[in-house]
Amino acid sequence: MRSLWKLFSVMTLSGALLLTGCGGKENETAADQPKLTPTQVIDKSMQTMEKGGHTYDVKTNQTITVASGDVSQAIKTRTTSTIDVTMNPVALHLKGKTESSGASEEIEMFLADNALYNKIPQMGWVKTTVDTSAMDASQDPMSGIKQVEQLFEKLGGNALPAGVSLNEEGNQYVLSIDFTALKQDGQSFESMMKDQVIRGLQSSGFDPSKLQNMKFEKLNQKIYIDKNNFKQTKTLQEMHILVTNDQDTFKLEQQMEMNLKGEYNGKIEVPADIKNSARQI
Repeated sequence: MRSLWKLFSVMTLSGALLLTGCGGKENETAADQPKLTPTQVIDKSMQTMEKGGHTYDVKTNQTITVASGDVSQAIKTRTTSTIDVTMNPVALHLKGKTESSGASEEIEMFLADNALYNKIPQMGWVKTTVDTSAMDASQDPMSGIKQVEQLFEKLGGNALPAGVSLNEEGNQYVLSIDFTALKQDGQSFESMMKDQVIRGLQSSGFDPSKLQNMKFEKLNQKIYIDKNNFKQTKTLQEMHILVTNDQDTFKLEQQMEMNLKGEYNGKIEVPADIKNSARQI
């Protein structure tokens, strides 16, 4: 069970980090701008995202199914939270409420200094070691959109790779990405994500061999980009992950909606009392 909590914590964290984007300055209005190519839209959004930290309101619906032999248990939860995120250094503070089986619990999570601190209902504060240096390069919330831009460049700058579409809805661009369809240099995004999760868990004592049969059954994002300032105002994400190992099966089905609330200019630090009381899992 502790191993499953480690995997669950990192999977939840991966979902949150994939969703996060950043805001930036407001310049021209949409009416003043010439028609942009997909590459230009993504490039302008990336430049906007790279500035500072941000705060988001997040809604998550999640089903976790754990099966061992003939015994299976499904846990459905609905979570509303606010997340502060910084990328230099990589840090995150999540606080909110989760509802499951008619019960409601306050939740809180910190990611800082190579550790994930998670306040789990009926367990209190627990700590999982996480390699945030790997996240700097691979779990960067912009990594998915960066990969799309690199694929654009290889296809001549404006061609849409398989799994990607860019449309317009009113005053917003809508970028839709099916990450399971993306490939770069012959390597699938699923393979890259699997490698990233394994690296993130290795330092926590989790046996990487348990993840050899991990499969991203679905990982879709829809990113809404404001035409006026290129802020990523909203992101929708659906993620299905299946891990099988001998007689055990872990399945995570998650739908997340993240809305940009504003800029975050503070420093995320884990309070001393939490560091001292957290139990390693």
